[in-house]
Formats: sequence, structure tokens, C-alpha cells
Amino acid sequence: MLELRDAVIAFNRQGRPVKLEGLGIYSPSIDLAGALKVGHRADTALTKALNTGAAYRGEVENRENIGKSSDDLLALWSAQHPDDPVS
Repeated sequence: MLELRDAVIAFNRQGRPVKLEGLGIYSPSIDLAGALKVGHRADTALTKALNTGAAYRGEVENRENIGKSSDDLLALWSAQHPDDPVS
């Protein structure tokens, strides 16, 4: 695995994305400050497997917030933290 990681680093340093079949694509980018970053786009089979039925078995924090809009979450925050509004 470490050799695979090193290969991804070498190709990303050349500005080349790397596709690892079954895992996804690792793409280099640079922001306006010049910081290099690596983006990962997961293979569709991974995300499909996680989103199929009740496949996920871990705990979900704040499950009650699933499906709420940004406005709903802002209103919830404002109600719970009146002295710390979101600006």
C-alpha cells in the first residue's frame, strides 16, 4: 500500500490524476495561495454500495437533521445559540 501511495504522489506531483480501479480517482489541484491538494472522487461502486438499503451500520450523529435545508439548520442553530449567531 505504501508503494501505491508513493506512486500516486509521484504522478500527482507531475499534475497527473491517478485512477485506481475500484477505489477512485486522485487528482492534484492548487489553490490561489499555492497550496497543493489532492482531491479524491470515489469509485461509483463504493458509493452505491454504501447507499444501498441499510448497508451502513455505524452510528449517525444528529440523525434528526438528515433532510433539513440550510435554512432549517441555521434556524436551529440560532434557537440553540442566541448569543452566537451565524453571519
